[in-house]
Amino acid sequence: MTSPLVIPHEAGWADRFAWLAERLAPCLEAGAVAIEHVGSTAVPGLAAKPIVDIDVVIGSGGFEAVGQALQRLGYAHFGDQGVAEREVFKPIPGSPAASLPAHHLYVCEEG
Repeated sequence: MTSPLVIPHEAGWADRFAWLAERLAPCLEAGAVAIEHVGSTAVPGLAAKPIVDIDVVIGSGGFEAVGQALQRLGYAHFGDQGVAEREVFKPIPGSPAASLPAHHLYVCEEG
């Protein structure tokens, strides 16, 4: 598999994030503090790979409930993948999450 190329900024990335965040709303109900658009696609005018990066921000002790909510949405937990204080979640093949637009999803504690 080849990596996506960096392309000029697209105004639609913000809309794509908003659409994805709506689908992640059950995380807020499970105790997440926020769902944030992060990374290069979040910076107006900056060229980027066309993959939206999303942080689901949790309070202290909120990981289990939010992780369960993500599992119900079709994500699997892949640990921190070498980056402390950031947990990686990826769509499970064949799940509804796998049909969403390209995105990276992380769970991070507030602060």
